[in-house]
Amino acid sequence: MFKDHTYAQSRVTGAIFETMDESKCDTALMHIIHQRLLKSHVNELEYHALDKYLVAFFLSATNHDMLRALPWRHFVLFDEHVFRAEHLVDIGRNIRQIILGDLDSETFTRLIFFSLPYLKHNRLTLPPLHETKFCELQNCVRIIHASCLGMLQPGSKKPPWSMRVQFHIFTHQLLVSATHQDLHVFCRNHLAILRISLIEYVIFFVRRNMHMENDIFEKMFSMHKTSALQFDEMLCLINTFRIQAYDERLLDTVRLNDKAMITLERCNRMCTCKMNSIRVFTGTDAAAPGRQVEHASENLQFAFHLPKVGSRILLHLLQPEKSFKDVASVTEIQRSVSAHALPAPLYRKQLQTLNAMYKTHSLKAIYTTRCTVCLLCGLKHDMLDDKMRIQDDGSIFCSGCNSCTHVVTVNMLGVLLNIRGMTLFWCPCCSIVHKWLATGYDFSSCTYTRKASPTQHKECLLCKKRNSIDDVEVLESDLGFLCNLTLCYKHRPWDYQLKWVCDLDSLKLALQKKRNAKPLY
Repeated sequence: MFKDHTYAQSRVTGAIFETMDESKCDTALMHIIHQRLLKSHVNELEYHALDKYLVAFFLSATNHDMLRALPWRHFVLFDEHVFRAEHLVDIGRNIRQIILGDLDSETFTRLIFFSLPYLKHNRLTLPPLHETKFCELQNCVRIIHASCLGMLQPGSKKPPWSMRVQFHIFTHQLLVSATHQDLHVFCRNHLAILRISLIEYVIFFVRRNMHMENDIFEKMFSMHKTSALQFDEMLCLINTFRIQAYDERLLDTVRLNDKAMITLERCNRMCTCKMNSIRVFTGTDAAAPGRQVEHASENLQFAFHLPKVGSRILLHLLQPEKSFKDVASVTEIQRSVSAHALPAPLYRKQLQTLNAMYKTHSLKAIYTTRCTVCLLCGLKHDMLDDKMRIQDDGSIFCSGCNSCTHVVTVNMLGVLLNIRGMTLFWCPCCSIVHKWLATGYDFSSCTYTRKASPTQHKECLLCKKRNSIDDVEVLESDLGFLCNLTLCYKHRPWDYQLKWVCDLDSLKLALQKKRNAKPLY
């Protein structure tokens, strides 16, 4: 049996490779395989054509009981049923999600992204079981199968025929019999093999099907005009892994994973232009703060003078002279800020209010509709920053970042301004810019601004004094409800009398006794 010691793997496969012996194989079948193996040294297609005899050879070499019912020719696959690299999952959408910075929508996208050796923190960990899908783990096993058998590179090194048979039967039974948890355990215990397989498949897929995205990858993973896409060098390392991995007679996936770990470390050390995963999409450069501020100002002006484009890929095609980091910054600015026109009746209501304000205070009418916001800091507690400073040259500095680079001023007359999901408008009721509540009464009454309400001062019910007052709870027996009466010290019963005061009659009696009582001197 194969030498992996994980319980789930040994339970679901059941492949006994120790009993496989070529001498037990049928003579006619062995002759066909030898003939095709000789031709495969010249023609690589002949080697892949051998895959249709894999199952038949395994059954014949292990002298399986199934051959007593049917001869080996019934287990030879049709050409269209032979597994090829074209049968692997389409990861074009995942590649585009990586380019667009959308790493939260799919677990498989994060798995591919963090397998790339260009990131500073590149230690891949498999997501928990509840975050993975059964079909995604099956696709991972198929990618491992194609990579380990050398299907993703032209002219790549191939394992020996016996090892190829073992790996095929092992993968087949793993896909047929394994549960969701079994596949999760297998991938978790073989992360090194999974990573180098995903690296090779990403290179294979991008080069074959996504030429435009390949150019964008080149610009994404570059620092100081130095490209980090060393695709050919990594493919050479993975090819060397296949040469060194199959030097034993039996399949040992634990040993295979250990050798894949060495290859993976070599890939990581080879990629010198490593970067943080956040920096890939934000384009921040701590080494050149002055250049960063300069580019931020340019991108800010460029974003507001360009029509809004939702896709970074399309924007990069429209503006090829811009770097991908600048394109990502422009797209993020356009995504975080958007302006929408108000309906005509509401716009006229604003004009009427502004016209009436202009007759009494013209300077206030000029500045009241201006909204100044810092796109870097955003809103604070759903409110605009009222602590911004105006310099002598007219530039406005944000109190948060202490810079005027990311500060924009918008005229809010007839405009609904959306900033990071928060919608603002100029309210004609209170004449300030605040949150749009969408109640339907935003232009007739303002419910957002606080209105000062007069303070209710408590006083004695009889003499209207405001000091030394207290509440006395009594029952109105005729109407049947409790009421609180505020009384001062003079018109309130003595403290020892309060425990007998329960209704208005007992209160009157207590007050009468207090008034008629003669003081003792």
